[in-house]
Amino acid sequence: MFTVPGYEIHEVILEDQHIVVAYATCTQTACNVIVKMVKEGPRTIIENAKLMHEFEIAGVLDIPEIVKPLSLLRQGNSLVIILQSIKGVTLRHYFRSHRVSSRNFVQLAIRILRVLDKLNQHHVLHMNIRPDTIIIEPNSTHIYVTGFGYAVRTEGERRNIPLLEGSPPYMSPERNARMNGMIDVRSDLYSLGITFYELLSGRMPFHASDPLEWAHAHLAIEPLPLAGKSPPIPESISRIILKLLAKTAEERYQSPGQLIEDLEKCLHQLEAEEIYESGKNALQHNMPRLDSRLRLTKERTSVTKTESSVPVISFGYARMLDLAALMKASKAFSEEKEPEQLMRTLMNIILEDAGAQRGCLVRVIGEALYVEAAVEAGGGVAIFETVPLDEYDGVCHELVRCVAVTKDLVIVNDAYKEGKFVNTSYVVRRRPKSLLGLPIYIQGILTCILYLENNLIRGAFGFDSYEVLHMLASQAVYVKKQQFSSEGIRKLKNGGHIFSPSTHLLTDREIEVIRLMAVGLSNKEIAERLFIATGTVHVHIKHIYAKLKVNRRVQAVTQAAVLGLLEDI
Repeated sequence: MFTVPGYEIHEVILEDQHIVVAYATCTQTACNVIVKMVKEGPRTIIENAKLMHEFEIAGVLDIPEIVKPLSLLRQGNSLVIILQSIKGVTLRHYFRSHRVSSRNFVQLAIRILRVLDKLNQHHVLHMNIRPDTIIIEPNSTHIYVTGFGYAVRTEGERRNIPLLEGSPPYMSPERNARMNGMIDVRSDLYSLGITFYELLSGRMPFHASDPLEWAHAHLAIEPLPLAGKSPPIPESISRIILKLLAKTAEERYQSPGQLIEDLEKCLHQLEAEEIYESGKNALQHNMPRLDSRLRLTKERTSVTKTESSVPVISFGYARMLDLAALMKASKAFSEEKEPEQLMRTLMNIILEDAGAQRGCLVRVIGEALYVEAAVEAGGGVAIFETVPLDEYDGVCHELVRCVAVTKDLVIVNDAYKEGKFVNTSYVVRRRPKSLLGLPIYIQGILTCILYLENNLIRGAFGFDSYEVLHMLASQAVYVKKQQFSSEGIRKLKNGGHIFSPSTHLLTDREIEVIRLMAVGLSNKEIAERLFIATGTVHVHIKHIYAKLKVNRRVQAVTQAAVLGLLEDI
């Protein structure tokens, strides 16, 4: 049991590797409180910052349903936040321990939305909505919201930029996308949709196991059907949740108030159905559709870029995902012995990193074009045999040929509605939204074209940089070459590497430095870790840049991953 001076700890109610939360009593005032303390460890600084942020944001909100922070204390290197005491449980725990009818679910959902609406009126985005940050008092079913460590102010001088971090399973597509844009309350509504889906179905709408896979799922995978639950979820509730999970903010509910209107209408229908069925469980019936006029009105409503929105600076999070993709590719090279499976893995990593549904690698040999690999997200169609482009109908031929002729990047943000490929047979048939054709140069020669497609989101590929995609595609090209080389196959089967580690390129100390750069340490932190001067670290980095022929930190880490220098990090 941990201790906090001035407080008597009674019961730990939540503990993970970073924080511990407990019921306690203030020994001076005899008031019951909740104590949340950061554990000392590698993330202490980050978790302390989140607690300070929660104290600053939630402390000034005059909303009864917010778990109020009372004070912020320091204990050693950790911060402790004292919160008002609430005898409640998380929504996750409540749904596991209680049988919740459709009518009760809608009533709870309306209460939660009213709290989000109040936050929106106070120009605050929560940015961390999930089953663990919504608290319910079981007896009264009162709703409270906590977990403001990632919250964002959207007005005036206190306006702030969202933190890079978040909870990947609940982060909206616009928070995962590579394009700098704006986010607003519709991002919180998406997170609430994930929460509702999970609580009602007992599972997540997507299968994913790491931040890169979650980002890809939010951008390029359609949610699993809510059907199959026993007893079944009413159609009206199912459609509301799926609308919350729309990939683009414009297709979701535009405000908490709009969603409340539909939920209230749904509640009236459920109550009427219960009366009609003489008390039978409403979950046994599919409900009639909501009034289409109401939904059409909502769809024509849009949220403009006002003080209720904040910019998303995607650069930092995108770089985190890029690094995750490179690490994943490096691991695949060190572990995968079969060339075809390695190729499949690399192509899937490309899809994940780009947020694409379909990817294709087209080889350029003179004026001839050959499809050498094609994959679809979710384990769909996969081709790893060389096929002439004209014999493969899974890409827009005109776009690929355009890249081959111009030797330049081609991006189409809404292919079905605009652009020079709008009337091509492929676009008419497949109705894609976002298309990308990226020329891949190896030693200054156009070697292949990376074709990517997303049919769910417009403008999905408007990135700041295509450097990592180019690197991953180049790796795939070499794998394809080695697939037909007996020497390459022998190396793979013996657990070798297509790219040798190339440790001769850098000195042992330089390898130590680049590996610490890869995990995000600053020059000062590297110096402390290696017991050398900061100036010496700067010299080593300068030599690394020169040897790897790069001039930026991310380029150096990327090149090191390709050379196999980061495989066991």
